[in-house]
Amino acid sequence: MTKDELIKLLDGHEWNNVEFKKAQRGVPESAYETVSSFSNTGGGWLVFGIRDYDGHYEVAGVLEVDKVQNDFLSALRAGNKVNHDIKVETNLIDVEGKIVLAFRIPETSRQDKPIYLNGDIRRSFIRRGGCDQSCTMPEIERFLRDAAKERWDGQVFSYPLEEAFHQESIKGMMLNQWQALGHPELEYDNDRSRKAFEIRLPLSKEPVTEQVTGEVGTKLALSRHQVNVLHDCYESSKLVDLMAVTGRSDRTKFRHQVLNPLLDAGLVEMTIPDKPKSSKQKYRLTDKGKKWIKQGQTKK
Repeated sequence: MTKDELIKLLDGHEWNNVEFKKAQRGVPESAYETVSSFSNTGGGWLVFGIRDYDGHYEVAGVLEVDKVQNDFLSALRAGNKVNHDIKVETNLIDVEGKIVLAFRIPETSRQDKPIYLNGDIRRSFIRRGGCDQSCTMPEIERFLRDAAKERWDGQVFSYPLEEAFHQESIKGMMLNQWQALGHPELEYDNDRSRKAFEIRLPLSKEPVTEQVTGEVGTKLALSRHQVNVLHDCYESSKLVDLMAVTGRSDRTKFRHQVLNPLLDAGLVEMTIPDKPKSSKQKYRLTDKGKKWIKQGQTKK
């Protein structure tokens, strides 16, 4: 960024790829939120030494240039502040004797997203308009899916080209491939216009072990989160503690996808079964759940 480019920006307003901070003697915490949002979106310029005066931006200057610059750049090395190194371009601009620090924050690679703060993935941000916004859990999950070495939409299937773009053929291909991997049959619904279809993945069922099957019966195949919950339930645990074990934050999905199947299978029980919504409600292993643990199942 040059001096002329800076002056031109000051005559306008903050854009999607420019953020101004006063930062005269220290780096404000909000600056790191901007680093996260630029890294996760399309990159941008973070400029220190600019203040908002009655709705207009003007040069205030960074007073402790070396301290502010060193503190900021040091924090962008993976550690306590950000989860990956951020390599920035630094420009020092002199505007009538006042020093402005301009940092070009690049968009990070797909494999390193999301960039988050203080070791907490929930402190991931994205850029929308001229502001930084916290990522929703679905947005964070999308980043994590896209960070996989092989993206789901990059996998190659062998299928006749002449049938590849027919809706019923696409649906049939997905169903056949899924079952070929040994999974239970998928459930699906077409919308009324028949322009899209919804696929649901049912939970598979399999015997736990030969010894436990005789006493417990056939059980749901357990996910990694369910296994970890069972181990945590050896002592009575609150819902929030069980969610923490799995790293989940959505109570409804946690109950539906993790906890309720364990309750239905008789592996876990409520400590206050006659008051399911009690604030003092906890969950613990049943005798069946303890027998399952004794089979040598470990946390995943």
